[in-house]
Amino acid sequence: GYLFNRTTTYDRWDADVIYGCKCDPGYSGADCSQRSCEYAPDPRLDTKPREKVTLVCDCLGVSECKGRFKLRFLGTVLKTWLYPTSQAFEVADAIMTTPGIFTDTSARSVKPVIAMNDSINSTVCRVGAITRTTIDFKRNQGDLPSLSFYANLITKGSMYFETTQTLECNCVDQPSKACNGTFRVSFDGEMSSKLRTWGNHGYDVSDALSNMKTIQAANITVTTSSTGPICRQGLFTNHTYTFTAQMGNVPLVQVWSSVVDYYRPTYYSATNTSGVLRMTSNDGRDDNLKLCNGIGTCDYSSGLCRCPFGWEFNADIGPCGQLQVNTSRYAGLARCPGVAIRSSPQNDLSNARNYQSMIYLSLNPTYTKKENAGTSEYPNNHTVSGIFSYFWRPDTIKGPDIDESSQKLFLNLTSNSSAGPIVIDATLDRIFYLDQHPVFPFIGIAPLRGSLGEYSVWVGTLHDDTPDGAIYYASMDEANPTPTELTSVIGQSYLVDPHGIAIHYKQQRIFYVDRNTLRSCDLDGANVQDIYVYTTVGNHTVSTNLTDLVIDFRHNNTAFIIDSGESPAIIATNLDFPEFYNNDTEVYDAWEGMYPTRAVATTVQITMGNPQYIYLDDENNLVMWSDPEENQIAYQRYIKEPFDLFSPGVAFEPNEDPKRAGIKEYFPVGLAIDIGLGPPLWNDQVDCYGNGICLGLAGNFECECLSGYFGDCLARTCPLGRAWFHEPAVDNVAHDVFLECSNMGVCDRQSGQCTCRAGYEGNACERLSCPGRISTSSDCNGRGRCISMRNLALKHVNDYLSPDPVVYGSKAADPITWDADMVYGCYPDQYGYIDGDYRIITPSGADLTKYECPVGFNTRLLDRVYRNATGGLESNYTNLREVQTIRCDASSGYFTFNFRGAVTRSIHANTTALELVSILQALPTMGKVYVGYDEYMTQLCTTQADYYANVTFVTQLGMVPLLEVQENHLLGRPAEVTVERAQTGSDQPLLECAGKGDCDFTSGLAVAGVTRVRRTVSVDPAIVGIVGTTLSNTSGGKKSQEGMYV
Repeated sequence: GYLFNRTTTYDRWDADVIYGCKCDPGYSGADCSQRSCEYAPDPRLDTKPREKVTLVCDCLGVSECKGRFKLRFLGTVLKTWLYPTSQAFEVADAIMTTPGIFTDTSARSVKPVIAMNDSINSTVCRVGAITRTTIDFKRNQGDLPSLSFYANLITKGSMYFETTQTLECNCVDQPSKACNGTFRVSFDGEMSSKLRTWGNHGYDVSDALSNMKTIQAANITVTTSSTGPICRQGLFTNHTYTFTAQMGNVPLVQVWSSVVDYYRPTYYSATNTSGVLRMTSNDGRDDNLKLCNGIGTCDYSSGLCRCPFGWEFNADIGPCGQLQVNTSRYAGLARCPGVAIRSSPQNDLSNARNYQSMIYLSLNPTYTKKENAGTSEYPNNHTVSGIFSYFWRPDTIKGPDIDESSQKLFLNLTSNSSAGPIVIDATLDRIFYLDQHPVFPFIGIAPLRGSLGEYSVWVGTLHDDTPDGAIYYASMDEANPTPTELTSVIGQSYLVDPHGIAIHYKQQRIFYVDRNTLRSCDLDGANVQDIYVYTTVGNHTVSTNLTDLVIDFRHNNTAFIIDSGESPAIIATNLDFPEFYNNDTEVYDAWEGMYPTRAVATTVQITMGNPQYIYLDDENNLVMWSDPEENQIAYQRYIKEPFDLFSPGVAFEPNEDPKRAGIKEYFPVGLAIDIGLGPPLWNDQVDCYGNGICLGLAGNFECECLSGYFGDCLARTCPLGRAWFHEPAVDNVAHDVFLECSNMGVCDRQSGQCTCRAGYEGNACERLSCPGRISTSSDCNGRGRCISMRNLALKHVNDYLSPDPVVYGSKAADPITWDADMVYGCYPDQYGYIDGDYRIITPSGADLTKYECPVGFNTRLLDRVYRNATGGLESNYTNLREVQTIRCDASSGYFTFNFRGAVTRSIHANTTALELVSILQALPTMGKVYVGYDEYMTQLCTTQADYYANVTFVTQLGMVPLLEVQENHLLGRPAEVTVERAQTGSDQPLLECAGKGDCDFTSGLAVAGVTRVRRTVSVDPAIVGIVGTTLSNTSGGKKSQEGMYV
């Protein structure tokens, strides 16, 4: 286990705002529309031990074990109650009821979960003893969540989980003091204080762990019997710690080490592969998990893995974890998944292996000397035996035909009669061959893609002084192995005249023919068994000269055998039911098409002289054999149901020598086909679907995909974004992981594009959509801009409505401001005032389909109203307006003002009052103002310090910000401009529609009762701006456009 089954709390601002789908087991995607494919270990890589959990029942000192318990796994409470008398397998069966995890258990030869213990009767508890039951997860690999007790109601005795972890210190071969240093241990995020390798002992680590709050909170007990120092110079030391808890497995303790490895210095790293210190666990943690074993492609519509050719489903390994070994002539795998045509990578050829196969033939010449040997017409290599390669592309209709025009000399043999059997090892890119030199025969080895003539002797001593038969084996991993004879194990009586060895990979046994008998034995020669003793097969009389065989695992476990007697034949025997003969329909039907022993090809169907070696192309259903006497490679085609005898033929028959009529240059002896399992051979083919690089043997034939692809490089990845919705791993921390489509969209694996959930957009669905989209480039109904929270913060204004930008989202993973670049909304266009008289209405609402109404003071709430002698009302509102005083002490030059973010054009020293009104009212943030100069002033700037100008704000109600000097290019002394408040605007609240009506948001007009207020107001300048914003100029000469200006 990685972290315990515990909950986290999350109460940030978005805790009840953002919702997402929590998919049921077997489903995935933001909307749970995709089916999940299985993750399983990549068999091409080293596989670590799988997850194991130890359940302990302590019944020492009690007369009986009593009570019951129930487990929880993967968030599911298991239905079955278990008892001290429950068998170990019942614990495993209970775990396998976890929904969506352990389905289809009947199809597996090994159950996905196995539980066993050392108890005699295999019960989980035993009176007077401590019983440990090991629960082994055979299929659900990886570091699994902790298995825990949902209810532990054991009343007599006790039950708990136990995990063992070991701290290792490797100081072997280290120089003096190289292992000296400090380290820390951490558990579940909590770090210990410093520990020393020489100053502290094993129990100091357990004490440090026991004092951690995370250990105590989980009710874990840590014990050790280790008393020695952590490290010892020149030695390998280890310290074992036992963790007992109500859940298991306990997460692996992390080691942060500054202990110096003389050869590899490591400083405070949490890696557990340090050259000196590391922590290991007995729980197993196979982290080599990949989708479809890392080999196949997931079909997200069905949840099934599509395996490339050469790989297949295995119930105990994974969906694409089993090499597809179909025959005993299996050549190995030497290509990456995803073989396709370069111009159309989607045209998958992974299951069309015959499209790119190569066939290799060992050939002997028909004569020993040529009149013109060594000339261009007759090269020297034609006077000796050789191995040649040809393209192999069988036509499924016309049958196979080896294209002699593609012939390429692969290797010269040592004499004119050296040709023998050949075997391909495609995985290691090599070929083994028997050179039957009359004096010094040997087994040679040559690279498949090496230089011409490049070879070496692999096994050079093959002579046996005795006439008796023998079987040897040799390690293919050794360059010059010494063969080991198996005669003493098999028994000489079973080795009279053995021929044709075939390895049955699935049964792990050797099959061979001896005279007229088919035999098998274990790989070490033990347990010899006569499979079948042949006499007659149908109308064919079997000789005592059976010479070769091949086994087909794909089609009914059948052995094909050459009978090279006076009347040659090819015999087929079903290894499961060899005793059934001929065309017995009842037998055929009863055994589901498993055909009995019969003659596949005889001299009746095809001319046979002396068939030597046999091969099987199971993809094209071809039995092929060499016949040097007839100078041909012959074939018989068969299919699975029923066994079909038709159209035998010749796939290879050498051309005649044009210089010597009637004489053919060579005859075939050995043959082998790579069955398309080698690398792509032609320029129009690629592997990894052309979207990656095949790493070859050194890289375990994995694909290194280009950016945007994964697995076998057919499926596309989608852009990553900060997750909108995911399960928090730490209290109050979320949105700290990056997921495809931000977990708010579904990834299209063909295009690599996200289909976002409604309301979200972006390449990775990483931002909210703004409402009111009217085109691909216009949101917010065309009345504003779609901006992020980060940019909205930059538009913040203070109490005076002046720009006061703030920073939002400066810390990338801040739990409060994580949405800075994800949450978007409509920010309205604000055109402001035109010449001080008109204001374009500001849109409002989330989609900006509404309009703001004017705001103003509610005069009924003001205390500056009094009744005159006639009983009428007389306004006295002028003292509610803001008045600011400008003093400009300069002789010439110019300056500019900034008001609420808008900057005036240049204000020159000789600007008049009317010009200043025009300049100020040109600001979109200003509206109408009055300007009054001192009676002695004719221009704004003077050299008289007592002169000033007053600016009265008419449209801008309440308190407004001071006019700020933006630029100062004045001349003279002191050449400065100052602004101060002469009268502060009222602090009374500004109310929509002055608090006297309702706003019609569709037009931005105030409505009093049922009567719509006109958009013109009194020309009394004292009232303008008090009731609301200017609606028309005081002369009434300009009218505003309906719905646009106010």
